[in-house]
Amino acid sequence: MFSTILPNDTSQLTRRSHKKAKTGCTKCKERKLKCDEAKPICVNYTRHFLVPQPCDYPQDTSLRKRKSPGSESSRVSSRTPEYDAVTKMYIRVSLPGTLSAEMIDPFETYPETNVQDVDLFIKYYLQNAVYTCFPWQPKSETNPTTNFFVPLIWGDTLLFHAILQFSAMRLEKQQVQRRAATIELGRECIRLLKNRVEKEALVSDQTISAVAMLAAIEHEKGNVRMMRMHMAGLSRMVDLVGGLNAIRERNPMIANSVFWRVSPLFQFPVHYSSTQRTFTVAMYELPYPCFDPALPEFYPADHNLSLVGNARVYSHFQDFAPELNNPTLAIFQASEFDIIEPIATARYSIQHVSHLVPKHSTYPTASTSLVILTRICTILSHLESIAPTAPLPASTDPQILMTESTRLALLLHVFIPWRGHPPDGTLTINHILHQLIANLKLLLSETTPNFDRVLMLWILSVGGVAADGSPERRWFVSHLGDLTEDLGIQCWKEMKGNISSVVWHEILCENIHRRLWEEVKRKRDEVLETV
Repeated sequence: MFSTILPNDTSQLTRRSHKKAKTGCTKCKERKLKCDEAKPICVNYTRHFLVPQPCDYPQDTSLRKRKSPGSESSRVSSRTPEYDAVTKMYIRVSLPGTLSAEMIDPFETYPETNVQDVDLFIKYYLQNAVYTCFPWQPKSETNPTTNFFVPLIWGDTLLFHAILQFSAMRLEKQQVQRRAATIELGRECIRLLKNRVEKEALVSDQTISAVAMLAAIEHEKGNVRMMRMHMAGLSRMVDLVGGLNAIRERNPMIANSVFWRVSPLFQFPVHYSSTQRTFTVAMYELPYPCFDPALPEFYPADHNLSLVGNARVYSHFQDFAPELNNPTLAIFQASEFDIIEPIATARYSIQHVSHLVPKHSTYPTASTSLVILTRICTILSHLESIAPTAPLPASTDPQILMTESTRLALLLHVFIPWRGHPPDGTLTINHILHQLIANLKLLLSETTPNFDRVLMLWILSVGGVAADGSPERRWFVSHLGDLTEDLGIQCWKEMKGNISSVVWHEILCENIHRRLWEEVKRKRDEVLETV
């Protein structure tokens, strides 16, 4: 039934006509015996000689480990062209013999590394992590991270390994067996950082970004001591290069990455004296670096940006066209909600940027996207750098309390969509939320409140949205129920009309604030039923 099909010119081989073994000791090869390759003495050598000597195994015929598809054997043999002395020409590097699905970059344009599974870590970063760096992410061709930050990673060994460590740490949570790679990459990053600090005359922007990434990694791992070390080094490096704004002017995406990675690691100033800031952190205490004590001017016309539609937004610090920089208008706008500078300026700036780009279709290029992202990060860094107007609970001035509540609400407003993005700022958001409640309790406890009710409506709404999923949300819903009833607000359209006059971004705010309003409306109906 079964038979073997052989070519016509092939005869049956005899038992002794097998080929020589390519492996084994020298004596077995000479005697044409199959060697069991036992070390130090094979079985054949033991049987043949009375006083056997250790077998001689040639180095060039030793067994080699089979390499994985992503190993160097399947890649380009050399990173640079080879020089042929005979033809006096450079030989072009050929393509790898085989390509596997794990190979992201067959030409190895990324920096040299001895880490295994490098393609897996790169793939994770490019497919997942790169799109969670910021909550606001346009499509890939206009994405500032993919267009301006990823090329910097490919050009710097330290930053590249820091990104690999971040990817390995994230994959470790999904696959425990990858812990060894995380540890190896951590050691390699420290080695590279030490060498660079010792040999680098001037601190590069890529080094600063890598240190910020390492600090964020240690924060997520819960290694407070290492995080403190990286943050201390980062602060010194930023000072040496002239501050974060100097980096921002040279390389905006580096400045954005540094700000976002270190921002969730701190709690913002909630007490202030003339000589010291005090920062309270749940697990550790770290002073937030004063990166942006002053808000740099911004001219959208320089970046081909303009208002969308008929948005009526004005500025007294030239966020828009110079003709709108009217001193009379500036005084009117600054006193509109009776809040103190520089918080009043920051509120206008956030509202203006929100009106510049309310939807993804208004991001025509990656450069435009980078301008908007950089401005948002700059405003946030400014809000975190400035100190509160007065300590709590010593101050009872309604204007001071309202200004500080506005500052905290502005931070929450921009940070809420960033919750859950690495590094996770949930701890920071919760801390700001509790400080906001402490301020609002002093304001709302007055029998005759002396504050702008529209601004208070927006502050309570932002606090309620930030408290989603926590017991504090009920506190905000209760006070919103009373305030909306006093203002005569009966529907979502009226509610939106009031809060959007303070700070509003259509895409980010519409759904979350509408859900809050529905809870407030149900609460009001329940109260009416009990009366």
